Amino acid sequence: MSAWAIAGAVLLYLMAIQWAKKFQARMEFTSRRMERLVTVSIYIVLLAALLAPYYPRWQNADMSEYFLIRDLGANQLQGVEKDGILVLGGSAEYYRTLYAEKILFGDAQRSLINYQAMVSKKYIRQLKQSDPPVPMDLEDSDIESLGPVKLQKPETFQAGELKVNYPAETVFLVADMAMMSILRANKFERPVYFSFNIPPENMLGLAPYSTIRGLAVKLLEQDPMSTADSTNFFRDKFPVAMDMPWTQQLLWGYYVHRTTLWQAKGDKLDPRYRPLLNYAKAHAYLAEAFLGKENGEAAASNFRQCEFF
Repeated sequence: MSAWAIAGAVLLYLMAIQWAKKFQARMEFTSRRMERLVTVSIYIVLLAALLAPYYPRWQNADMSEYFLIRDLGANQLQGVEKDGILVLGGSAEYYRTLYAEKILFGDAQRSLINYQAMVSKKYIRQLKQSDPPVPMDLEDSDIESLGPVKLQKPETFQAGELKVNYPAETVFLVADMAMMSILRANKFERPVYFSFNIPPENMLGLAPYSTIRGLAVKLLEQDPMSTADSTNFFRDKFPVAMDMPWTQQLLWGYYVHRTTLWQAKGDKLDPRYRPLLNYAKAHAYLAEAFLGKENGEAAASNFRQCEFF
């Protein structure tokens, strides 16, 4: 980038000299000093015109006044412990959450992973060198040899007490294999979360062992519906269980920071353009769950969130 900037500056200077000579010939200037003055003036004007667009871009790098992006990234981390590992759906989620982690929270103990970037072996190696490092049981030579794999026979994946059976002909891509390496090496010593925006089909079949917490989905070592505290969870229309107290607390942040005015006026029949509708549905499911557990106060609180629809 620096080389291009230097080359551009030199090119501008040469262009300024040519323009100055033409200007001098037209105006019939004979003074060498006047030629230099005109050359430098034209050069400054051209350089300013070249650099002018970069000022607003530099200003845009500071997201302190971009409340929607900044607070959405912060809300993404609200349900994640300080030493947690959070897998994010793509670059847009990753960078706003990274900003919240480094600038707003300042503890920088979480490990943030860009799921889409794990197609790159270079990025996978960088995860091992990040601060804090992402646990992984792959050597650099193993990472270089990673490629898509199709199981010839049924196999069982184990991480800590978690066991998942995969049938024959199951296909794993590079990102899947990197994710399995992380889970094996971590052994649930650090809590693992997926972004709420990562679909269950991209979670290695781990959805039954997960629970929604606001904008994050926590991975557990066993099905949350079979645990001793299963009364805290609800699974109906979602393939992933909902951690009711946590999700109820964090859904309001999702509504505030995820919905813009133009989205609120979108097509009611298309939930992709209606985050408000998704928000209302989630609270309706929570209200039904609390009713089923004979918690009328919590059910009424959730139903009230849907009244303005």
